[in-house]
Amino acid sequence: MQLLDGRYDLTFAPMLGFKKAMSGGKPKTIITDQDAAMTRAISIAFPTTFHRLCIWHIISKFSVKLLHSAYKEYCREVQKAIWDIDNKDEFDAKSNIVVTKADLTYMAKFNV
Repeated sequence: MQLLDGRYDLTFAPMLGFKKAMSGGKPKTIITDQDAAMTRAISIAFPTTFHRLCIWHIISKFSVKLLHSAYKEYCREVQKAIWDIDNKDEFDAKSNIVVTKADLTYMAKFNV
């Protein structure tokens, strides 16, 4: 994002280099962590690109938000939902079951 003084904010600047390296092409998907500034920069630089979160960050966030005993109990179900389900509706249904069983309804799809 270009600032009023003509400079680019530091998060957006790498997107410009990436865009130049793509020679006018646009990536179909970019996978990152949950950095809000990076999410914003990707949406501006590549509005048609799908931005997805890294599976490692999703799983690590799940492990941080649960007590160790609950993590051990529900980790396998979360991993199965992530790796074994191919469509969004089925994933949403399965993840909602795990969130309810693990009493994580206060978390918005692991984004807390």
